[in-house]
Amino acid sequence: MRKIIKNWQEVFEQHSQSGKTIPEFCKEIGIHPNTFYKHKKRIGDDPKKRSEIIEINPVQSAAAIPIVLKSKKFSISITTGFDECLLKSVLKIIGGLE
Repeated sequence: MRKIIKNWQEVFEQHSQSGKTIPEFCKEIGIHPNTFYKHKKRIGDDPKKRSEIIEINPVQSAAAIPIVLKSKKFSISITTGFDECLLKSVLKIIGGLE
């Protein structure tokens, strides 16, 4: 039967406190090490990388029709007058989170 884990951050903390290798820890809790590694890469240890929402406040225009970029983790609304360099930087950061 497949094990469902809802709080991966808690699992990572339990592992770090266990003093065991990842394969040993995973065997003990009943998951495959590859599953652990996949979620560790996805979530990571850095709280800044776990940010779910990134907000950009571009210059507003009365005639602006926004372009909205959405994912499971974020939503960005882009209107006329946005800073292109800032958008490139934000997308590069988001690419590192995915």
